[in-house]
Amino acid sequence: MAIVTKGAGSPFDALCFSNNIVEQVHSFKLLGVTIDDDLKWSTHANTICSKASSRLHFLKVLKRCSLSTSDLLYFYTSAVRPLLEYAGPAWHTSLTSEQSKQIERIQIRAVKIILNSNCIDYENLCLIHNLDYS
Repeated sequence: MAIVTKGAGSPFDALCFSNNIVEQVHSFKLLGVTIDDDLKWSTHANTICSKASSRLHFLKVLKRCSLSTSDLLYFYTSAVRPLLEYAGPAWHTSLTSEQSKQIERIQIRAVKIILNSNCIDYENLCLIHNLDYS
């Protein structure tokens, strides 16, 4: 068991639960969401963007294997987007604008891979292919 604490110092005396000392940490992953000690989402945003970027590699491999656009969109909506949107209502409104752009860049890269498009109007591309972009 761990407790997230703020800053370098310990604001609490040792916390015990069932005769076990609870470890104090700077971030903790709970149900797939990383919570930082300062209640910011930088660690979580970096983690999900890193995982999603690695899945874009698989999207490129599938594209080289001549999968149809609908199959590539299916892979994107089932393997990439869920990483970026999981538990979004809990953390998305607290992202900085840079973190939001970081996540959006991953989505734009995915759509460019799928559609061979250099157009950066992600919203219109989503509308054309019936993808929810909100």
